[in-house]
Amino acid sequence: MREIMGSLHRLDGSGEAQRILRQRLDQVATRTVGLLRAGADLAAVVTAAPEPTAIWSVSGDVGPGDDGS
Repeated sequence: MREIMGSLHRLDGSGEAQRILRQRLDQVATRTVGLLRAGADLAAVVTAAPEPTAIWSVSGDVGPGDDGS
C-alpha cells in the first residue's frame, strides 16, 4: 500500500500505481489457484480413504473377526 501511495505522488503517478496493483492482483490470483488445487487434492485424499470401522462390545469380549454370537 505504501508503494502505491508513494507512486501517486511521483511523475509516473497513476500508471505506476496501476502496474503495482496489477502485479499484486496477479500474486493473489496465483495464491488462490494454489489454494484451490491444494483443496482439491485434500478432498481427493479424504474421499478416497476407506471408512473406519469400529468394533464395539458391551461385554468387551468381541474382537476382530468375531460376530458376537
